[in-house]
Amino acid sequence: MASIIVAFPIYLFVMRLIIREVRNDPEKLESPVRKWLTYIALLIAAAVMIGDLVTVLEYFLRGEFTSRFIAKAVTVIVISGAVFWYYMGELKRSASEARNALE
Repeated sequence: MASIIVAFPIYLFVMRLIIREVRNDPEKLESPVRKWLTYIALLIAAAVMIGDLVTVLEYFLRGEFTSRFIAKAVTVIVISGAVFWYYMGELKRSASEARNALE
């Protein structure tokens, strides 16, 4: 939980800076490095969600299901799901913009 409390605000701050920079120079959206890093972020977010769900199932099957554990698991799933949803939307948005440019 401590790492989430520290890392998430830093993530939001960095994303705000990146969005501001992209607004000033929209060509940066087409950077191959940016797309590569987006796919890595999607992979990491998906892995965290899958790992968390496996852990929830394991604790459930062992009978060690507590409200404290559920709260932690839900927090991790919500944050990683939000990151996954955001980056997936970015990929869809850039793909639709590319299609519109070709038309």
